[in-house]
Amino acid sequence: MACLSITKRITEVKIVRLCFGVYAKVLSLCALDGVSNKHLVGTLTRTIDPDCKYIEKGNDAAISRLLNCSSKFPTESTKKGSGAYKRAGEILSHVKILAPKVEVDDLIPKFYEDIICLLDEDKKARAVIALRDVIAKDEAIENEKKLSFEKYMKTTKNEFMAQKEVDLSSFLAGLFLYSVVAVENSVGKDCIDVITEDYIADVVAKSDEVKLLKSSKGQTIDFSGDEDYDDPASLINVFPWFSNAYCNEFNSDATINYNLKDAGLVVTITTVRESGGNYAGLIINTESREVDISDFTNIEIEYSFDVADKLSNKTYKFEFKLESKGQFWMEYLPLSTEKTTAKIPLSNFRDIDLKRVERIVVAGNATHLGKNKKAVITIFNTRLV
Repeated sequence: MACLSITKRITEVKIVRLCFGVYAKVLSLCALDGVSNKHLVGTLTRTIDPDCKYIEKGNDAAISRLLNCSSKFPTESTKKGSGAYKRAGEILSHVKILAPKVEVDDLIPKFYEDIICLLDEDKKARAVIALRDVIAKDEAIENEKKLSFEKYMKTTKNEFMAQKEVDLSSFLAGLFLYSVVAVENSVGKDCIDVITEDYIADVVAKSDEVKLLKSSKGQTIDFSGDEDYDDPASLINVFPWFSNAYCNEFNSDATINYNLKDAGLVVTITTVRESGGNYAGLIINTESREVDISDFTNIEIEYSFDVADKLSNKTYKFEFKLESKGQFWMEYLPLSTEKTTAKIPLSNFRDIDLKRVERIVVAGNATHLGKNKKAVITIFNTRLV
């Protein structure tokens, strides 16, 4: 009876609109157990704004208002507190400001890396089917929002509805940008209450199956056979405890170059602006997803890190991150022009399943590097001790 009740309710809703709240609520209902709304929304918004504060402690109310479509993404600071601001004058996120400058193709690797892993494998297709149902019912997509939808989804509404195969990373990245840039979050307030588990179950039961294509990994890097390298190292030499399979890059405004040279992984990042979506990094992935480090107490990272035109009053850092089951831990390593070794207790990892580390990320952003800076990060070796 519950499904019939939900079906009746959604068909009685006069206006069904896709906005960020509707989009994120569908994903939250299809997320892994243990992935909180704050973690989901915070990770989504950080694909555009790495300094976004939604994921930080104390912002649950702001997340709730976004998910029930009662507040919008902020567009400027304010003198008075509101749902978009933690304190008077402090903006929680620049995602609305930065999103119009972001290309879908730049987001796809980030969604593959950071968002897809938050979804329950058995519910990914359900999320697509539910979002497709909302798209079908949203008349604005074929009228006043037609060009915006086609820009971010790279297809018309009719063509999309006829698709039987969907690349999940591309689909979610494009729809995310559409929901942030093209519409205000409040447009979904008339239908948000009917987006429930029963609604999704009912839509899935009445819909054709959707085949999910293997999600895009971004650009895969092949270091083999490069004659320019005097002593090419393999990634397994740099990460001997980690059964790596492939790498891919991600970047927004900042540029990244990389190679294996002098027995190390060299990552060069050049920033542009002072902050916002100005970051880049390299993702090292594993296919085996079985890394047992339970018998060790520390991870040692042998590295060097230099920044051109350094300022004496600036503290420079780069990010070294491990990820597992949608959770991540990161360490910001300091400047060191000479080869040095950082020893990090594995107890720092807290929520990470150390037996199933899936990704290593080496990255930098303008917050920790500064504006118009060129940083060279070399990872010579990592080891468990």
